[in-house]
Amino acid sequence: MPDLSELGDRLIEALIRSVAFGRSFPAGKAQFLVTTFIRTTESAIHCYERARLGFERSMAEDSLPQYLRAINDMELTFMALNRAMRLAEDLKSSPETTVDNGDLPRQPGRDQLHEMRNAIDHNNQPIKDGRTGKGQALTLEVQEHDMSITDKDGTTQTVRHTVFAGWIRKLHSLACSLIHHPERWARAT
Repeated sequence: MPDLSELGDRLIEALIRSVAFGRSFPAGKAQFLVTTFIRTTESAIHCYERARLGFERSMAEDSLPQYLRAINDMELTFMALNRAMRLAEDLKSSPETTVDNGDLPRQPGRDQLHEMRNAIDHNNQPIKDGRTGKGQALTLEVQEHDMSITDKDGTTQTVRHTVFAGWIRKLHSLACSLIHHPERWARAT
């Protein structure tokens, strides 16, 4: 898995410093969207790094419990990243911002993230229906190069680690720019 520790998980502190120095996004409906997007993006980065380190520990210690904990953290990463992506899309559609499609991961990736998040979040029924142990990944399976899960319709959803990390990097970049250069993103009214 790509190491994203260089991104840090200090977006909220940077946002608070920016606001303290009078460089916040202008008041309006989009202001809270910006704040929530930044907070949720930080959460996704934090969960990802905790998962990545957990997978490394599970390999080093040959520990199944550690691997399962790391899967939990990666599933939380999908939840947080999907929410951050939806908030970024809300910023894109807001008349108060200049965020556009080029500032977000491409649409097929956004759709794929949403499908995988749904498969993670809505796997109770397939488990209750007895589909476990029949060759379908009803929980997230994390392998050397990719992650996959079977959705409720029986379709396997897969994403490569490099692609997933690219989605995180793209949203992190947008969050940093919103923090440090809010004037670039606020549409003149």
